[in-house]
Amino acid sequence: MSEPHKDMVRRDNDYKRITDLMKTGESICLVAKRGVGKSRFLRYLSTEELLKKQHINNSICIYYLDLRSFVSTTNPYLISKLCELFEVPEGEQPLTKKIKELINLGKKVYVILDHFECLNNFENSSIEYLRFLRDSNKGSMGYIASYPDDYVPDAKVEPIKTICMIKHELKPMNQEEMTATVKDIAKRLDYKISKQQIDGVIKLSDGIARNAKYLVSQLMTGVEDLQLPEYVATTNIPEEK
Repeated sequence: MSEPHKDMVRRDNDYKRITDLMKTGESICLVAKRGVGKSRFLRYLSTEELLKKQHINNSICIYYLDLRSFVSTTNPYLISKLCELFEVPEGEQPLTKKIKELINLGKKVYVILDHFECLNNFENSSIEYLRFLRDSNKGSMGYIASYPDDYVPDAKVEPIKTICMIKHELKPMNQEEMTATVKDIAKRLDYKISKQQIDGVIKLSDGIARNAKYLVSQLMTGVEDLQLPEYVATTNIPEEK
């Protein structure tokens, strides 16, 4: 059995739901509480490993864009980033041509817009360009936009909701998913974890992988009385790259 991808999250039902929607060309809003693991989920979604597992590696192309890297929300800048992502010369025409070429090869094209909440004052022209790309390739191009639903004002994410009409909530992991995730974390960190320790980590993690990683790292330092500071499940704990 091959090693799991480092960004893999044990969420088979969620992956199946999302990939089933992608097969139909739907655009999706992926929401979750902070720390649940949206970015990790989406990074793995965009890997060849996951596409093969879902038997869609020959029919769907996925491009991942982390919007935390944006320093501007103007339409020319968005087009520039998309051209960079698709590896084409800068400009609407080369980008549109590349997407058409992929579709003509029988592919569906998806762009993941992770951390959509990071875009302040998103220009209408940018949204309209995203809409144009999708509508001119109806059923063959879509988006997956993610944002946390527990602290972002509606006004910041309202624009993308007009394009990504289907909402999927990534909920905290259940017992089985957390058990597998804690074992994966310990293995990646080269830490031999006992069943009792796994149970303790799961009990405190509240179904959130980021919390589990923090607690396992505490175990590695010799801490026996595990506890989470109040800030652990917030943006103060950096996500693993």
